[in-house]
Amino acid sequence: MEPWAKCFKANHSLTTIRMPQNSIRPEGITIILRDGIVHDRDLRILDLQDNTFTKQGALALADILSQLPELRDLGVGDCLLSARGGVVVAEALKKAANTKLEILRLQYNEIESNGAKELLTALKLGLPALKMIELNGNKFAEDDEVVEEFRSLFLERGFGELDELDDMEEVSEDEEEEEEESEEEGVGTAAAAKDIINKETEEEENENVAPEEDKDTDELANMLAKARIE
Repeated sequence: MEPWAKCFKANHSLTTIRMPQNSIRPEGITIILRDGIVHDRDLRILDLQDNTFTKQGALALADILSQLPELRDLGVGDCLLSARGGVVVAEALKKAANTKLEILRLQYNEIESNGAKELLTALKLGLPALKMIELNGNKFAEDDEVVEEFRSLFLERGFGELDELDDMEEVSEDEEEEEEESEEEGVGTAAAAKDIINKETEEEENENVAPEEDKDTDELANMLAKARIE
């Protein structure tokens, strides 16, 4: 991810960055956000869905959101933000630095009821233009009081909607106990998930793959470099 971070820093006038489903892990997410994407202040669309953030990546995202004032569409669904990571991102969005944000994709992130409540507060304080928030597949009940509050807020504003919550996963008492025990031992659920993902992708990432020669691509790169110099 270090070369990609340099790429985003060098091309800091980008308005769209889409890197979904790239098996980027928390360390890589942190690098491209803090060292690269943070420099793209004109960015309007950021899609990093279906990569792996955990709390580490969520903290990095929270750190740079204030530097992206033109953001309209933020996609971090299916990124394993974790319960704590969801709260961290919500707290960053409360600061009213992203008042132009219209679409927020946070589905399948293990966000719990307290995280949803923080997001609701963020909508009230810092996201006046939001037209859609996607929260399906997280860990709070479809009939949770906060869900009705989301809908009431959008109704009051006269625009905006919450996606269909047809695949929610409530936290069981056993899971709560397990999470408390893990926190006491210094090992959270997000860290455990990260270890699993690391093992699954380590072999693939360590493979020696020779880069294929592509004359057309090389010629285009040379042309772009020449144009930049001129």
